[in-house]
Amino acid sequence: MINGIVDTIGYICLKMKKIFLTGVLCIFFSDIAFAQGEIGITAGLNSSNFSGARGGSSKNGFQAGLASDFSINKSLSFMTELLYSQKGAKFEDSVDEYPATVYLTLNYLLLSLNLALKADIGNDSKVFIFAGPYFGVGHSISAKANYKAGGKNMSIITDSPISFGVGDDDLKPFDYGLNVGMGCQFKRIFLKAQYNPGLCNLIYNLPLLDRGASLKNMNVAVTAGYYFF
Repeated sequence: MINGIVDTIGYICLKMKKIFLTGVLCIFFSDIAFAQGEIGITAGLNSSNFSGARGGSSKNGFQAGLASDFSINKSLSFMTELLYSQKGAKFEDSVDEYPATVYLTLNYLLLSLNLALKADIGNDSKVFIFAGPYFGVGHSISAKANYKAGGKNMSIITDSPISFGVGDDDLKPFDYGLNVGMGCQFKRIFLKAQYNPGLCNLIYNLPLLDRGASLKNMNVAVTAGYYFF
């Protein structure tokens, strides 16, 4: 019975993943097609970890993608981003009996939807604060181990202990959470700092499988971007 439930969930996840990807692209590009605003690119650095994880600490990653900003009125705008984003954490482990630091990277396609309050500070410059939800679908999980052997620093790409799926050691392929941040814009150039607490428990918590652990993405990002038009 449990295997049947897991198989059903797996099938639903695959279908939802395709629907999600299609929906994300439709939302973003319909905004571009029918709204008046600024469209550009953005990229930056992530510092991520898991809440609820034991022994983990923050690791660095990156995010990059498309950004848009559509004015509602003089002080309020709707900001969206479609991003490839690296999250995860690092852990202390071992490789061939050598102490090692393992960097676990979760790669996501994310859509963020934010309302921003802006203030004009002159000289074609603005400052703003923003908040809203994000929705993500997991693309892949990778792991890298750094260790010292024979007096030499070694680094290897290793098999990830987990993947996105519905198995006992898998993580949910979908994520959602909040964006809260602030930034500034000078003409077409913008800078942002934001905090992204995940709200989705990445571990399956089905009563029949008797799981109660909690694991959520936590991320801080500093990014820059440029609006082409």
